[in-house]
Amino acid sequence: MAASMLIVEDEEGVPREVAVAVQQIVPKIQRDLNCLADPDRQTRRKGLLRLKGVVLEGKSGKPSSAYPKEVLASLFTQHLQGPLLKLFADASENCRETSLQLVHTFVSLVLDETAAGQGSCFARLGAVAFPAVAKRIGVNQAEAEPTEEIRLLHIRLVTTLLMKPSVVTALENESVSHAVNQSIAKSLLDSFPDIKRECAASIRALVKTAPNVARAEGDVLLRNLVANLGHQHSKTRQLTLQGLGQLVVCYAEPPAAGATSAGAGAAPTDAAEAMEPADRTSLFNKLMDDVVIPGLHKCVVDHSAQVRHTIARMLSFLLRARPEKTSALEKFEPTLLTMLVTLSTDLTDEVTGVAEDCLAAVATHCLTNNNVAAVAGATGNETELTRYVGSMVPQMIPALISTTGHWTVTERCKALDTLAAVIKVCDGGVWDAATKMAFGGGGGAAA
Repeated sequence: MAASMLIVEDEEGVPREVAVAVQQIVPKIQRDLNCLADPDRQTRRKGLLRLKGVVLEGKSGKPSSAYPKEVLASLFTQHLQGPLLKLFADASENCRETSLQLVHTFVSLVLDETAAGQGSCFARLGAVAFPAVAKRIGVNQAEAEPTEEIRLLHIRLVTTLLMKPSVVTALENESVSHAVNQSIAKSLLDSFPDIKRECAASIRALVKTAPNVARAEGDVLLRNLVANLGHQHSKTRQLTLQGLGQLVVCYAEPPAAGATSAGAGAAPTDAAEAMEPADRTSLFNKLMDDVVIPGLHKCVVDHSAQVRHTIARMLSFLLRARPEKTSALEKFEPTLLTMLVTLSTDLTDEVTGVAEDCLAAVATHCLTNNNVAAVAGATGNETELTRYVGSMVPQMIPALISTTGHWTVTERCKALDTLAAVIKVCDGGVWDAATKMAFGGGGGAAA
């Protein structure tokens, strides 16, 4: 009876009928709840399976239709959450896997932050679940999870929680946010391909829900993410590019003054305070030059057409980040544009088509936002693409000319094809004027 009274005391706002229904269930499962803490692993396993049979349908694994979801949610937050999280580190593999599956099912299918009495369910769960996960997949010690399928369940739970907007409250705690970054960073280096792919989804969710948390340790996440661009599976490289584009744009922009992972209105985290804006810009530029750009160059000539298709869309996303998302990528605009033009010369029609569409979208975006300098030699009748590329030619051509002397035939041919594509786009007076500015001492054209 004492245990059931906690429902009314701890869950303010829970409808009376829900609290009563939970009180009626607890005595039926109390023995199985006690079994979860039993020293004998078989007792724990059997108790866990019996609990699973109560809250989930036997065949489908969906929430039990015997109880309303509101009742199951309240039962979980008050009685199941704590014991299940403790089983994440259980000696029995079956207990670890089953407990993770149960928590994931409740997060994705049962808990509802809009329901009465459940407004902080994800924040409360995230505050304890993220550190619990980090102890299993964010460490090198002997206690790290040895089973790759269970490690995958861990990172899937991280992704699912990060997709819940209200979990941002838990991420305001620095130790919790560090646990999230630690879990993702370590999992990016996991040998299991499915885990690497899931990490890309985790990063996209983190950037959307708590961008300042992603920025706090974005350098580590960027390095580990780019490392997966060389993975043998093309699907892994594709998903990595999708996550990389989001993370680059997020990390490029420094945290707003007085912002936390949840937004404005509180002091920044220690990690954000420790770095001066100039130092942060220098670090970002170095990461782009030394890590990100070389990784993207390899993807431009990837043997998989799907990967080349994906990087074309990613480059377009980066080039269209200014000014709404960030202006920090302006320095790299000529390099990114050159790669996109290279993809427009691809041997595969699908890649060529998407690259041309992306170039047109970038030109329209930049002209709409007045991000294009006046083009020398322009008559006013040029297309948007000609005007945009023409404004960038003085910064693009020197690097392309230099690459035509590369020691590999492949790089020389690629540079010549790209140069030919640029000449075709800027045919006429724009090309003549732009090359004079690039080589004739006429100054440079600002992007």
